[in-house]
Amino acid sequence: MVQRPWGQPRLRGCFIEPLSTDELESIHETSLRILSEIGISFHDEEALGLFRDAGVLIDGETHTVRLGREIVEQALNRAPSSFRIASWNPDRELVIGDGAMANTTVLGPPHCSDLERGRRPGRLDDFSDFVRLGHHFNVIHMMGGSPVEPMDIDVPVRHLESTRAMLRLTDKVPYVFCHPRQRIHDVLDMIAIAKGTTRERLETSTYAIINSNSPLQYDSPMAGGIIELARHNQPVLLTPFSLAGATMPVALAGAIAMSNAEMLAALSLSQLARPGAPFVTAARTLNVDMKTGAPAFGSPEGNKAIHVGGQLARRYGLPFRGSNFTSSNAPDFQAGAESQGTLWSAVTSGANIVMHAAGWLEGGSLCVVREVRAGCRSAAGDGSLS
Repeated sequence: MVQRPWGQPRLRGCFIEPLSTDELESIHETSLRILSEIGISFHDEEALGLFRDAGVLIDGETHTVRLGREIVEQALNRAPSSFRIASWNPDRELVIGDGAMANTTVLGPPHCSDLERGRRPGRLDDFSDFVRLGHHFNVIHMMGGSPVEPMDIDVPVRHLESTRAMLRLTDKVPYVFCHPRQRIHDVLDMIAIAKGTTRERLETSTYAIINSNSPLQYDSPMAGGIIELARHNQPVLLTPFSLAGATMPVALAGAIAMSNAEMLAALSLSQLARPGAPFVTAARTLNVDMKTGAPAFGSPEGNKAIHVGGQLARRYGLPFRGSNFTSSNAPDFQAGAESQGTLWSAVTSGANIVMHAAGWLEGGSLCVVREVRAGCRSAAGDGSLS
């Protein structure tokens, strides 16, 4: 198969901006008001301690943190506008921000499908095949975590087997499975071993998605993940689990303002844990299908919210994350149209990372490939990398 040479696409700066400057500032000011008057709940003692040491007001019963304008602005001034992320192969180093884009594999579906074996629960050999494909195609720049969950591996050790497969089968940037702190340490230790160093000396080499528990709270694994990743100088892709009409107001302006408040709270925590820690924002929103309550992946409203999120990211000087989404249950016209819409929105919003760039289906519950297993192995190689 003939491919374009390895390299990151460059954004040309012709971005769609649906909001005026005044409207954008109104969303920013509303986010600050949410943070100071309503607050964000952090259900993690270390996070509360960091905020307490910084002089932030905390309600001891509800764990609600009320952030003032000063601490948010300090965090925005500390966070880098771009950074480099290096795999164990120096030729695969990436720039995040500064007009560059990077695409990832899909993250998290429990099922996968191909022409030969059809739809099925994911196994470790399926996970490995998808990693091989992600390694082979130059359009993919980073591993997005689990292109399919290896359901045959017990959860307590699944992150170990998954990380070992990524480190053996590709030299592209791997992903941190960010749940309890011990799993983060395990993955960082494995990446450090692959690079011949220690976790404490590890350069920026991986990343993880942190989801808020919308509306307006972070549980202990997510808050702890922000702290641990920042402390080890690894980037957080902060993605509020924002669903307009469910976890957020149905109007896009209100939903984005709340999502943005959740992002700014997490940014403040990361910069308290380590000033200058890399951070990527995905403060925008999805909407729900009001008939079913399911997330409406690929909707026009969601695409507009991506553009607004890109405007906010440029206003703050932060890298921005987009995605490839569809709600379709089949690789049909709907899937193509919705994927095209979300990818178009990612490019025209200035997204520096595009998650789920290849294979997303069924609202994220299926990773699909139009290759049979033999074709996958012949294209990407059978063995591990030396």
